[in-house]
Amino acid sequence: MASPLSFDLIVIGGGAAGFFGAINAAQQNPSLKILILEKSPKLLSKVKVSGGGRCNVTHHCFEPTPLSKHYPRGQKELKTIFRSFDAKSTVAWFADLGVELKKEDDGRMFPVTNDSQTIIDCFLSEAHRHRIRIEMSCGVERAEKVGDNFLIHTSHQTFESKKVL
Repeated sequence: MASPLSFDLIVIGGGAAGFFGAINAAQQNPSLKILILEKSPKLLSKVKVSGGGRCNVTHHCFEPTPLSKHYPRGQKELKTIFRSFDAKSTVAWFADLGVELKKEDDGRMFPVTNDSQTIIDCFLSEAHRHRIRIEMSCGVERAEKVGDNFLIHTSHQTFESKKVL
């Protein structure tokens, strides 16, 4: 058996949350060697269709307590998270990457282009800029902790990392 390819961080899932997490990790520590594993042959497919193809990025509710009330099954936990990274932070994060968002009358926020491809292109461009490796059609079959590392066994090969998201 070939020895596993080693990374500092492996992100399981090539959706919006996976890309956001991988890119944020790379922004915080540019020297990280990061891998995104996606089981399907397409990246960000849910982003493409969200909001009727316009991509509802966030909501224009910038206060943590009222925002958390929209999530009854995780209100308490999300309130803490929203205090550290809220909708306003999301808007600023995308603006820093050249993607401006607009607010609709109902509070939903979309890219000013009204096209989800804007968000997809942003994620892919940032992943490329940070040299984040992406493996598609690469489903995770199992993960195991071996010493200080995780071994991630996929349909293609085995990867190793100290951190997994």
